Amino acid sequence: MKLAQKIAEIKEQIHVKVKVVAVSKYVDSSVIREAYALGLRDFGESRIQDAKQKKEELQDLKDLNWHLVGHLQTNKVKEAIKIFDWIHSVDSLRLAKLINEETKVCKNEKGFHPPKLLLQVKLADDSSPASFGKFGFAVPELLEALPEISKLENLQMKGLMTILPRGLPSDENFRLFSALADLQKQIQEKNFSNISLDELSMGMSGDYLEAIRAGSTMLRVGRFLFT
Repeated sequence: MKLAQKIAEIKEQIHVKVKVVAVSKYVDSSVIREAYALGLRDFGESRIQDAKQKKEELQDLKDLNWHLVGHLQTNKVKEAIKIFDWIHSVDSLRLAKLINEETKVCKNEKGFHPPKLLLQVKLADDSSPASFGKFGFAVPELLEALPEISKLENLQMKGLMTILPRGLPSDENFRLFSALADLQKQIQEKNFSNISLDELSMGMSGDYLEAIRAGSTMLRVGRFLFT
């Protein structure tokens, strides 16, 4: 199936408000350019150097949005906040504090726009060594950290993100995604200052249909589109 057909298939299955983030980490700039011509504007990368190179190669496409969808190491924060429009993987209080500090340092630099942030939540154990799903806040840990996160005034907290282990049954995917949507509502009811959690980044190539049913606002789809 051609890329145009794959994009059309996904768009037929989603609400207009659901954003498709094309996970482009394994393709080069020419393929991103093709996807752009077919209407996609949001692209996900997991390696900072790859994203930096592709962003430079595609700088003529002014309305691209770059998403960091992989684990963010603390020593890469300063670089990441200057490259990405969205960071999906804020997975600890320590990382949130560091992003806050570096954003404060950079906010007066010409052309700097602080990235929008998502808090990564771990809903199920994932023993796969290659999976980013092993990172993230456990739910009790997140609830405990939120009052402190809400005091970090340089952050733009916009939602929650989760990655499920591969190979779960469809009904289990839906149950877990629904749990994240319930957690979103629970947190919103607490009315934390400085935290707006309208976005739910959940659903990848193997489970995006269940994520859509559960209320996802962002799908991170790579394998389905590009293989």
